[in-house]
Amino acid sequence: MYSSCQLSSTRRFLSDFWFSLCSSELHEFLIVNGSECKPHSQPWQVLLKTDTHLCSGSLISDSWVIDEKSIRSERVIAHPQYDSATLDNDIMLIKLSKPAVLNEYVKLVNLPKSCVAPGTMCNVSGWGITMNQSVDSD
Repeated sequence: MYSSCQLSSTRRFLSDFWFSLCSSELHEFLIVNGSECKPHSQPWQVLLKTDTHLCSGSLISDSWVIDEKSIRSERVIAHPQYDSATLDNDIMLIKLSKPAVLNEYVKLVNLPKSCVAPGTMCNVSGWGITMNQSVDSD
């Protein structure tokens, strides 16, 4: 969970970048009561991928992505008060190995100028499934 101001992650695959930055554990991704976004509607959403793990983030400049702290990279700035036990302040910056090429499909996320009021309904997006896809053993 992010405390105070929450910066929305958004959904968009940044096809120019395939990263080997995430941890090797395979996690299930479920967006509770989620629905699929329209193609190209979230041009700042970045997918960070390895053979076994997916992470998503938001492009905040042509060279930096903001993401949760589950990624391994040589150039990472983690929140100084990150707590791995509680996942408090689970946020970090990742330096891209090369700048993103900004265009109509690849854009920077619009960062808020101030925090939203408590109780404000916000949209959040990311990569994952929107329903339980488990299969019975019978």
